[in-house]
Amino acid sequence: MEKDKAILSLEYKINTLEQNKKSSYVEISGDQKEEEENVNNVTHDIASALHIDPNLFDIENAYRKPSNRNLDKPLIIVEFASRRKRDEFLKKRGKIEYKSNRIYINKSLTAFNRKLFWESRMKGKELGYCFIWTSHGRIFCNTYNWAIQSNTYFKHYKKYYPD
Repeated sequence: MEKDKAILSLEYKINTLEQNKKSSYVEISGDQKEEEENVNNVTHDIASALHIDPNLFDIENAYRKPSNRNLDKPLIIVEFASRRKRDEFLKKRGKIEYKSNRIYINKSLTAFNRKLFWESRMKGKELGYCFIWTSHGRIFCNTYNWAIQSNTYFKHYKKYYPD
């Protein structure tokens, strides 16, 4: 029993360290791999498609991560110099078309956290959660619809502070 606790504790610590290492990483999926491509150029082109000056963002490294599931479109991992730079890049993401492909940009999660996030999303839909998201490697959920709350709050606020 004590041995099992120690193993779980070590697994947790390893996952936390791995996630902290990925704190300045972004994953780009959906881009078709081409022969003799330069992944840094692809990353800069995607940044330009987001209307971001690639010179503003210190990209340490960009590479393709091999995938067994999607051989044509392996993930692009982008390592930024800092988490702040990564967050600035993520703020600009949205519906992106790049070379006639839909591109998705996400925070990088460890394999354990990715699986846990996927399972949380599936269970959250079943339980009626409105929002499920990650922040700094942690998973959050909320059952309350913020749009309704904001509207209700505004009506309540207007009662006490009329124009």
